[in-house]
Amino acid sequence: MNDVGVDRERPAQAPAGGEPAVHTPLLAVEDLHVHFPTEAGAVRAVDGVSFTVARGRTLGIVGESGSGKSVCALSLLALGHTLGAETAGRVVWEGRDLLSLQERELRALRGDELAMIFQDPLSALHPLHRVGAQITEAIRAHRPASRRAARTRAVELLKLVGIPEPARRVDAFPHELSGGMRQRAMIAMALANEPKLLIADEPTTALDVTVQAQILTLLRRLRDELRMALILVTHDLGVVAELADEIAVMHEGRIVEHGPAACVLSAGGPASGGRAFHHPHTQALVRATPTLARGPELEAVRAADGEGEEGVGSPVSAPLLEVRNLVKRFPLAGGVLRGRRGGAVEAVAGIDFALRRGETLGLVGESGSGKTTTARMVVRLLEPSAGEIRFDGRDLAALRGRALKAARREIGIVFQDPHSSLNPRRMAGAIVAEPFAIHGLHRDRTARRCAVGELLERVGLLAEHRDRYPHELSGGQRQRVAIARALALGPKLLVADEPTSALDVTIQAQILGLLRELRRELGLTLLLISHDLAVVRQMADRVAVMRAGRIVEVADNETLYTAPAHPYTRELL
Repeated sequence: MNDVGVDRERPAQAPAGGEPAVHTPLLAVEDLHVHFPTEAGAVRAVDGVSFTVARGRTLGIVGESGSGKSVCALSLLALGHTLGAETAGRVVWEGRDLLSLQERELRALRGDELAMIFQDPLSALHPLHRVGAQITEAIRAHRPASRRAARTRAVELLKLVGIPEPARRVDAFPHELSGGMRQRAMIAMALANEPKLLIADEPTTALDVTVQAQILTLLRRLRDELRMALILVTHDLGVVAELADEIAVMHEGRIVEHGPAACVLSAGGPASGGRAFHHPHTQALVRATPTLARGPELEAVRAADGEGEEGVGSPVSAPLLEVRNLVKRFPLAGGVLRGRRGGAVEAVAGIDFALRRGETLGLVGESGSGKTTTARMVVRLLEPSAGEIRFDGRDLAALRGRALKAARREIGIVFQDPHSSLNPRRMAGAIVAEPFAIHGLHRDRTARRCAVGELLERVGLLAEHRDRYPHELSGGQRQRVAIARALALGPKLLVADEPTSALDVTIQAQILGLLRELRRELGLTLLLISHDLAVVRQMADRVAVMRAGRIVEVADNETLYTAPAHPYTRELL
């Protein structure tokens, strides 16, 4: 710890055999209400929530989208007013009610004694300021430190959270870092002044499994070393099972179940002391969580999909897509790569795979492995540096002009983030109708409106959703609009790039069920790109594993998950 380090006195460990000091309450939330006034009346986002958090302990708050988790988390730092909310109740921090403090007093606490990791680091970090500058600002706001000392501390923090080459990355802009590194930078900023309480809102959402494991290990280590209290807000039961001491399950603004993690996640019996845990909503969350086990539910899915039948993912089906020696190089220029002489980064380094008609191929790998770059080349949003992409007998890489436009009618893509891939200024109906306008289909207004209605209905949306903007839809509804747009032209191949990465488990289950249904009804061929091995286990006939731009293993679903051949595949599993 250097001269910018924190000398805040922390309680000593309890003596052996005694009651551990970590159980002393640090934060007490008492009957918290957060309402949003609307023309139709007040929306009760948080409706009478109470809990305590002890020093050195972790509380996991879980629930699906719209349950009030994030609003509750923001209210703990008295940030509810930034959302236009009306707040009632008490948030007692070391004897002081945070909701009654003046803004000046709150600013002195935020980032010092209490800190927060926000859900989306790309939007939470300032895009025009370097990462190091944002961390030093957090330090100097609460500590008398020179710019040089604060910068040194920022490099130490980046090293602490596991960012490679921290002395160079400290000068990077947020967009120059991968998703995992941005999340680590956000954690570094939150830990800058060694807070007593850290609130982590979906800290591992959209991160691949290896980075997720690293982030959870980091949070556990820092909690234990700094003796912080930790509130973990997430929809992922697997994450809270790894880290939480207690779990509170939220539904429609209320805590419907609260207790020790082992009890809430168990099926009852001795672990729960005979207590009747497992509220119906908790049970629904558990059922919706995909697993790596095949089990009877997956067997039923396979049977419904016609696995093994000729023409549906079977070896005798003719290839629809063949990728041969595909390469993509990006020239080195500026940014965090500045200083290297010439050359290029080989994001995809000569890969080969084939996708048969009616088959689902899962493409998995960690962040930066080349999965999304491959997807964008397949749909020709990126130009390959070398290699062939043969689709239905034609080399897509060689097509230009009208021929390429015609080929694109047969390939649909669902992007990872529907919030950024949907035009915020157009309503859902207009977004779905856009492919018709581009390709000159359904010129009659009535016919186009009818076609849009059918597409929205097919993906499980109502007629009323046609006239809503993306920000007026939930995450799951936005993803359904994106799927409807991808299906508008009746494609033979659907490329789904992380279609469920930012969705809670219940919505994720709905989207996966929709994709299975569409594949079965429309005879779609599906290239499913994901970092979530459990999702791919439920969906794919075969799986290709990517690492550092190369495919290191391709196998059928059962073989890959029960007898993986490559060490990297075993590491992912």
